Amino acid sequence: MTAGSIALFLAKKPAWLLVQRWLMGTVLAGLAFRMATEARR
Repeated sequence: MTAGSIALFLAKKPAWLLVQRWLMGTVLAGLAFRMATEARR
């Protein structure tokens, strides 16, 4: 994919979907980190 097609793909989706996806990714990464640190104890 070229940068133009990626920009076009992102432009078709509402901004809140992108924000929601980033927030859920952050939450899942935080949970994975917490589980990894708890398992070490």
